[in-house]
Amino acid sequence: MQLTNPLSLLLIGLAFLLGGGLMWMVMGQKKQSINRTAGKQGESVFQRLVASTTRAANEERLVQTILDELIALFPLEGGAFVPLDVWGKPGSAWVKGRAPEGLPDQWDQRLAGEHVRGRCRNCQALTAEGSGDCPLLKGEGGVYCFPLIHANSRMAMLSLFAKRDETISSDQLKQIRLASSIWAQQLHVLRIGQADTAAPSTLIQNNAAGDQMEDGLRLLLESVLAALSAARLEIHLLPAPYTPISVTGSSQVMASALPQAALTIPIQQADGTALGELLAFAGQKKGFTEAETATLQSSAQLASRWISLGRHKRRARAQLILQERTLLSREIHDGMAQLLALLRLQNNQMRTALQHNRQERLEDLLNQNLQVLDEAFAEARRAISALRSAPQSGLSAWIADHLEEFKQTSSTEVQFRLADSEPRFGEDVQLQLVRIIQEALHNIRRHARATQAAVELRRENDHGGDWLLEIRDNGRGFDPLESIDETHFGLRGMRERAEWIGAEFQVVSKRGEGCVVQVRLPAALAEGDRA
Repeated sequence: MQLTNPLSLLLIGLAFLLGGGLMWMVMGQKKQSINRTAGKQGESVFQRLVASTTRAANEERLVQTILDELIALFPLEGGAFVPLDVWGKPGSAWVKGRAPEGLPDQWDQRLAGEHVRGRCRNCQALTAEGSGDCPLLKGEGGVYCFPLIHANSRMAMLSLFAKRDETISSDQLKQIRLASSIWAQQLHVLRIGQADTAAPSTLIQNNAAGDQMEDGLRLLLESVLAALSAARLEIHLLPAPYTPISVTGSSQVMASALPQAALTIPIQQADGTALGELLAFAGQKKGFTEAETATLQSSAQLASRWISLGRHKRRARAQLILQERTLLSREIHDGMAQLLALLRLQNNQMRTALQHNRQERLEDLLNQNLQVLDEAFAEARRAISALRSAPQSGLSAWIADHLEEFKQTSSTEVQFRLADSEPRFGEDVQLQLVRIIQEALHNIRRHARATQAAVELRRENDHGGDWLLEIRDNGRGFDPLESIDETHFGLRGMRERAEWIGAEFQVVSKRGEGCVVQVRLPAALAEGDRA
């Protein structure tokens, strides 16, 4: 049948146009649906990566959860997580799934070599294929590396090994990088908490507690803001007044009027104690998606750890200050206060001798008075020296200075013996060691009646053993369990200082057989042993 009728041709043309329009509409809606689905998947992936690790109680649990989630979400054969200490030295690796040849038994040895360490440290691509020269690969597939960095310090390296002929998309890589910035925050908090268990003094080295807490919260907000299309994030701490900690998004996000507050999330401890609030401002957006809200809630939980840690550090710092004040007050009481009381007594005796015209007695008292004044002057110099907060030329020189001052105020002969190589302890450790030596020498001068004393710092063996500090004398000795005088408080103070730096403290003494004060310091406290 031939279609020559113009009306028929017009009807056929309209049918084609209508069909094509419907098809275009269907395809367009399908494309929009795919885009929305991809966006939601990206949000849900990031939210899952962050939320699943928020409640990790320790570093091992955090790492296991990270590897489990990544292998479940992406086309991976396996993954490896290598922790790095503050000197960049790799620790024992965690490995999950199928990993390249040599894992896990030889992973530490391979990474410890300077050849591998140098190449990984200088790598800019952070990705490689099996056919390349990446030291982490020895076969098919590819590797994706994600450094976990906190405050410009690399804390760990996460390496993911893709399946053969599989790749991770650029959007997926972005989600993992964003999650890695959050994981670095969690890792830092967990490590500080672990250090607190071993040695509380590590909490207050180098940085003020409050500043470090606020810096950590700001870094956390910056990491979360990079993952969300928010205009502004703020943390308000309780109890007020506290200056809000805030970060602001790009100028494009803020181009409209002032952002509208879209979400307020409470920050609280596990027992429900309120610590503050996390405020998220949406800007031009109408609000936040469920995935974004879940991410903000997870971030509030991590913020609560930062706040709790910062406040604990403040309490630890206050405790140390109180301890130093207590020591100073005891030093004043045992030294200057007693000498001033003696001077006052002598003054009254001289007045009585003068009233009764006892010239010889008056001269004797004047001579005694001059001797006490000399002792008071020496005691003042010793107290000022003891308050120095940091060594000027190394631990051995600092100890030698105090021993020289001890010789000037005591008839006891004292010697100082040091190992061939001087340990490089941190300033806080050095300070506590010198305070222990000062207290031990103070007890020797006032109570031991010793003729000889020695201070020795040595290593228990030449191959990475603990360091041992000993202060010994040949005085009259005492029973540590029965001592209830001021020596008891001195021993307690020395023990607290040793425990403060993560060292063991012991006193060995017996009546008539002198005394030995021992402080055993783990090798890890010496910086040179960690290099």
